[in-house]
Amino acid sequence: MLRRISTVLLLLTATAVADEPAPTPPADQPPADAPPTPPAPATGTVKGKLTDKISEEGLPAAMIAVRGGQSLATELDGTFTIELAPGTYTIVFSTPEFIDVEKTVTVVSGKTVDVTFSLEPVPKTATGETIEIVDKIDERKESAVLAVRRSAATVSDAVSSQEISKSPDSNAGDAMKRVVAVSVVDGKYVALRGLEGRYVTSLLNGVPLPSPEPDRNAVPLDLFPTNLLATMTVHKSYSAELPGQFGGGALGIATSSFPTSFEMRLGVSTSANTVSTGQAGLTNAYANGAASFFGFDNGSRALPSSIPRNQAVRGMDPARMEQIGESLPNAWTPTEETVTPNVSVNAMIGDSMKVAGKRVGYLATGLFRRNFSVREGETARTQISGGELRSIETLDYQIGTAEATIGSLANVGVDLDNDNQLNLLGLYTHVGEDVTNLATGFSENDSTGIDVSRQSFVTRQLAFAQLHGTHKLNRKRGLELRWQGNYAETRRDELDSRDLVYLVDADGARYFKDQPGSGQHFWQALRDQAGGGGVDVRMRAGKVQLRAGGT
Repeated sequence: MLRRISTVLLLLTATAVADEPAPTPPADQPPADAPPTPPAPATGTVKGKLTDKISEEGLPAAMIAVRGGQSLATELDGTFTIELAPGTYTIVFSTPEFIDVEKTVTVVSGKTVDVTFSLEPVPKTATGETIEIVDKIDERKESAVLAVRRSAATVSDAVSSQEISKSPDSNAGDAMKRVVAVSVVDGKYVALRGLEGRYVTSLLNGVPLPSPEPDRNAVPLDLFPTNLLATMTVHKSYSAELPGQFGGGALGIATSSFPTSFEMRLGVSTSANTVSTGQAGLTNAYANGAASFFGFDNGSRALPSSIPRNQAVRGMDPARMEQIGESLPNAWTPTEETVTPNVSVNAMIGDSMKVAGKRVGYLATGLFRRNFSVREGETARTQISGGELRSIETLDYQIGTAEATIGSLANVGVDLDNDNQLNLLGLYTHVGEDVTNLATGFSENDSTGIDVSRQSFVTRQLAFAQLHGTHKLNRKRGLELRWQGNYAETRRDELDSRDLVYLVDADGARYFKDQPGSGQHFWQALRDQAGGGGVDVRMRAGKVQLRAGGT
């Protein structure tokens, strides 16, 4: 059954960033008492790229200084963008071991000026002092991802936080669909070159993640809201720092690091469609209260205390079995709920600053998202009888799914000095999925009508903590030590899933059908914990970088 769905999206965002010092207007600008000009656009744009004249590679972290105004550094690929008021400016381009260049640029309101050129290296015969500039570059940007891929020794593909922000993707599973040679199964499991499950390793900040799934060795990507992520990299060929169980490939997920300047964002969005929003949709009989709205159980779905945890119920005396049966909740019929619009709220704040002479950065971000969807369709069962294929059961079904996601991330880092950095990260995500299924139709085997219902509630969550440090032991030789310690815990709880089958006669009377899977309660709990650490040593030997480590 195909139904046309029209979607309405409302998005409200608020953003605050650090103020940049305004440049001094050039002398030839109109005086202050001149007639006012149209207010928009009030600025022009200067953009371009700095490259090495010999290698033609982009020059990262090159200094761009506007005389009498602002300054900034180029991205990892050498690109830059500056917003300036209309006027004529002198801009100085400089970076260590290259000859400085000055250029005069005229900025026109609403126009873009392209300034792309190459810097010449300082001649080797020249004498002078080499100054090393140490700073941070925002690794969430697309230019940083491209620079890392270009210098990598392995075949890889990646998607950056900046690129994800331009799409409607809400979780990592949606974003991975945009990566070449990657398939996403069931909307949350990644497959590389047709291989999934145990053939794909998922890494969070370089650490293998335990799986919360009981039937497959795979990490569901819908656990990761996109606003918690910096980059996602697919490694298609093996390298020494990847785990030894590398098969089809490895998926590296990097969480957001703190920004290079103050940022604060608040976003609220909602969406609705003309088919289900405002209409009656199926919902679980337990789906009520604030806990259920946020994707948690309020205790009503818990396994009753009267049921033994270490003994089979079958085989007990009838009185004991009856007592256990009476303790189970008698809630089998799906209820109806008015389908509300989908809603999403996210917030982020981060900054880098000087504290007691040391550079300190922090980032805190959180997300809540709730979606309610309704699906309708038809299903049929067939069998071959007498050499012919015939239908034995035809059902019309309706599925109501309420999904709530909560995610939070906190990251704090400190530069003890130019050679030593420490970073502490904490991540928590929780997904609660409440699914109600009701199917009605006719069963040839029973020669009567049939009603089949299923109500399930599944929660999945991930908690992750990591402390890591970087120490540059000898800059001249490129000797660097990196270490990290981590702890991860995944949980999956399926709480009181209920299946029920009724036979319906011609008069509409309903009779319970006693068969396996009918009148059944089901509970399942899974816990997986993992912890560890690692050390990585890197050293430069001429044009070759040597790396050794262990976990």
